[in-house]
Amino acid sequence: MYNLIRFFKIYHSFIYFIIFFSISIFLLFTNNSYHRYLNNKAFNELRGVSLSKFNSLSQYVSLKEKNKLLSEENVRIKNLLSKFGSGDLRKITNEDNFYLFKSARVINNSVFKRNNFLTLDKGSKDSIKVGQGVIINDGIVGIVKSVSKNYSLVISILHKKTNVSIKFKKNNYVGSLSWDGFNYMQGEVKDVMNHIEISIGDTIVTSGYGTIFPRDINVGVVSKIKNRDNSGYQKIKIRFLKDLNTVDYVYIVEAKNKLEINKIERSLYD
Repeated sequence: MYNLIRFFKIYHSFIYFIIFFSISIFLLFTNNSYHRYLNNKAFNELRGVSLSKFNSLSQYVSLKEKNKLLSEENVRIKNLLSKFGSGDLRKITNEDNFYLFKSARVINNSVFKRNNFLTLDKGSKDSIKVGQGVIINDGIVGIVKSVSKNYSLVISILHKKTNVSIKFKKNNYVGSLSWDGFNYMQGEVKDVMNHIEISIGDTIVTSGYGTIFPRDINVGVVSKIKNRDNSGYQKIKIRFLKDLNTVDYVYIVEAKNKLEINKIERSLYD
C-alpha cells in the first residue's frame, strides 16, 4: 500500500492529465456531430474490414464443400447432355453410345514416380468398377485398376503401362498416347506415320475407340516433333492441358453399353 501511495505522489500530475484528457475526448466525440461522424466512420471502417476478413476465412473453410457440390452438379449436367445431347453436345456421347459420370475426390496422388497412381474416395458401393476411365475437364487422368468398398485405385496416364487411343483434332488421324517417365506435364504420341502432316500447337483429343473414354476430350497440344527416322513413324511430344499434380475432383466414366460391346467383340474369337 505504501508503494502505491508513493507511486501516486510521484506521478499524480501525469495521472490527472490522462484522466482529464480522456474525459475531454469523450465529450468531444459525443457532443460534436462532426467528430461523432468521424468516430462512427472509423468504427464502421474497422467493422467492415473485420467482416471482410471473417467472410474470406469462412469462404476458404467452405471451399472444399463448395467444390464438391459444384463437381456433383457438373456430373448431373454431363449425364443429361450425354443422354439428350445433339449437335456439338454429342462430343461426349461417342456417337449413339452415351456415358454416365460419377464425381470423386482425389485423396492420394503421385506424379513424380515412374509408375503413378491415384486413390479416389468412391468404391464398389458407389458402383465403381475396374476398367472405368477417369477424366477431368480438358484432360484424362487414368483407368480404374482395383476397387474396394469405399475406395478406388487408378492407374495414372503417367504410368509405363498406360496407352490411350487419341487422334489429332485437325485431321482425325489416330495415334497412341503414352508417358516416357520423365516430365509429368508431357506425353508421347506414337504410331503416326511420316507422311502425316503434324505441326507444333496441334491439339490432340481422345479418339473414343473402346469403352473407356468418351471421344473428343481435349488432352494436350503438340510441343515437339523429332526428326523423322527410318522406322517410318514420327516422334511426337505433347504437353498436357491440365497439371495432374493439382487434381482435386475427377469424373469416373461408365459406358452403359460396355458389356454388350465386349460380348460381341469376344464373339470374333469364339
